[in-house]
Amino acid sequence: MLVQAGSTDVTTYFQLRNTDGTDATGLTITNIDLQYTRSGASPAAKVDATALGAANSSHSDNTAIEIDATDQPGLYRVDWPDAAFASSAREVILTVKCTGVRTESLRVQLTGFDPAVAYATATALAALETKVDTIDDFLDTEIAAIKAKTDNLPSDPADASDIASSFTTVNGKLDTIDDFLDTEVAAIKAKTDNLPSDPADASDIASSFTTVNTKLDTIDDFIDTEVAAIKAKTDNLPSDPADASDISASFSTVNGKLDTIDDFLDTEVAAIKAKTDNLPSDPADASDIAASFSTVNTKLDTIDDFIDTEIGALTTAVDALPTASEVNAEVLDVMRTDTFAEPGQGTPAATTSMGAKIDYLYQSMRNKTEQTSSELKVYLDNGSTVARKAAVSDDGTTATRGEFITGA
Repeated sequence: MLVQAGSTDVTTYFQLRNTDGTDATGLTITNIDLQYTRSGASPAAKVDATALGAANSSHSDNTAIEIDATDQPGLYRVDWPDAAFASSAREVILTVKCTGVRTESLRVQLTGFDPAVAYATATALAALETKVDTIDDFLDTEIAAIKAKTDNLPSDPADASDIASSFTTVNGKLDTIDDFLDTEVAAIKAKTDNLPSDPADASDIASSFTTVNTKLDTIDDFIDTEVAAIKAKTDNLPSDPADASDISASFSTVNGKLDTIDDFLDTEVAAIKAKTDNLPSDPADASDIAASFSTVNTKLDTIDDFIDTEIGALTTAVDALPTASEVNAEVLDVMRTDTFAEPGQGTPAATTSMGAKIDYLYQSMRNKTEQTSSELKVYLDNGSTVARKAAVSDDGTTATRGEFITGA
């Protein structure tokens, strides 16, 4: 178990079992002895537990309570004093003892960090790495799409002056056409706006046609003038102008270039439209975006400060961890220096800790034993109390010893 050194109001839970291995229920709380030993120090004075009001009561030093004798038999809550977890030791052993019940000890390692904070920091870092990976994948995709477009640009594209010159000529012709259409459409609309809801009779139509004829005469005069101007230009054409095949060949080249431009425009317009289709109907202006980025930057600064603090705390905690030689010294201390009480009177469990098994072997090897024709007894250290016993028999061919049971 890990607990941050200097923690207060520490509560633990112990599973207590009777000496026969059954769950210990209904214990009198004041009969429970509580004691702790900090590494490198003498054991604290044993205290009798005081009954806690309820399983969810506030922490109270040296108190205990049975959790639920029916659904969680043998489980007891124990509240320890703050002195057990002071920061001047690497670990503390918490021990719960009661007559007729197996003694239970819990080893608690005292750390320089809060295990819950360390876990939360690791989780936050994992989430941050996931977001960074997502941004990286998005940039890779978008840059690849942009490169795919720029790879299609010609190696020597026309410069601005060439394009501007060509568009000047085109724009001049378009302006002429636009002016003509504006004039004619306006004239036609002026007429159609005057049409009655009940169309005119023949005389009205005849009158209108008179006006139309006048307009046609005007147009005819305009055509005569324009044709004369065109003829003045064509009169200057060479006596042997290019024939249809020459013109067709030139237009074929022009049409090829126009097709290329058209295909390129279709592709680029489609790509631009795919992007603009995703724009909101009322996109945020620059101030909204700046405000959002300000909030994001503030949160990123907070995350950055938090990560700096937590990494510093983790580094301090890691630096405070015991070295291999210190761990080895502790193991040797447990093996060669620490002492443990002998097992009490009771039936050895089939499944128990390695320490308990060693204790039973040592007790059988060291203590007084008594062998009769029907029974083998192993005594406690006092030499008068039978710790455990086993039935024995010998029919002259096979000697049999049964399982050990309590000596009570």
